[in-house]
Amino acid sequence: IEIFLMPSRSMLEAKGLGLIYGERILFKNLSMALNPKFVYGIIGESGVGKTSLLHVLSGNIDPTSGFVSLDHKVFPKISQRLIPGLPEIGFVSAQFNLDWNHSCRENIREAILSWPNKERESRVDKILKLMELDKVQRTLAKDLSSGEQQRLAIARAVACNLRWLMLDEPFGHLDAKRKSKLCELIQKLHRSEGVGILLVSQQMEDIYRLTDYFSTLKSNGRLTKFQRPEMAYFKLTSPAEAKRFGCLNEVEWQGQHYYFRPNQYEITANGIPLEVVRVVFNGYIFEHFCRFENQEVILYALNHLPQTYTLVAPWLDNS
Repeated sequence: IEIFLMPSRSMLEAKGLGLIYGERILFKNLSMALNPKFVYGIIGESGVGKTSLLHVLSGNIDPTSGFVSLDHKVFPKISQRLIPGLPEIGFVSAQFNLDWNHSCRENIREAILSWPNKERESRVDKILKLMELDKVQRTLAKDLSSGEQQRLAIARAVACNLRWLMLDEPFGHLDAKRKSKLCELIQKLHRSEGVGILLVSQQMEDIYRLTDYFSTLKSNGRLTKFQRPEMAYFKLTSPAEAKRFGCLNEVEWQGQHYYFRPNQYEITANGIPLEVVRVVFNGYIFEHFCRFENQEVILYALNHLPQTYTLVAPWLDNS
């Protein structure tokens, strides 16, 4: 049983959101209530409207229907503001939108130019250190690595004491090492600044890596209920649904079909006999490529499983 104490401020809510471009309905009747103490993710295929949804939530695009509110205060329409966007909500696009010919420090400073000089420089120092950019603070944005550019885009966005941060495909440009570092820094930012975070991605790995809860924006414009990543991974409601969230084994044995994850098994004396054909170490775990009759099975383990054969009892009988 989990009991969450709702904070008195920064709850981000959407009611009945819809967005139509021409004759195309990107999404419709979306509602959500997001608590800033958690990191949220939205996954979906390319073109379903994930980025457009972030733009609506951050006040850069007016929805066709519905509304967005922060602390129960409904966002004004763009036509009612001088410029798009909201000071309480930052948006970091996949293109970064940096001032490429200015340094790290100058990029962050530009976001809070209206602040008093002493407070501004203190804030810039804090954000540079928080995002581990202090050693390259004099380097031009165009000369930074892709990982540093991503961190600078986030640093620039959060400089003005945001309450929510929207991240559009934050790991898209990065290799595994830089992904891990950025994930660590986003979590650090979330804890130290108390800023709510919502990211969108096409990759389930990004969702597993960073979020507390996630939802799926489907091609029909519907948003599924937010759930914990581990629940989605292990709760195999149907084979088709389960395959969307990771590798799934399917084995026919003794006239029945069994479905299970590569790490969802037990070694037993009366299970399916598997022959280990090949073992690959991926840097974290050993991936065992096995064979049963003409069927292939993948098993994950921290150590080598027996090479000749292993007996596996499937976790779930979905027959």
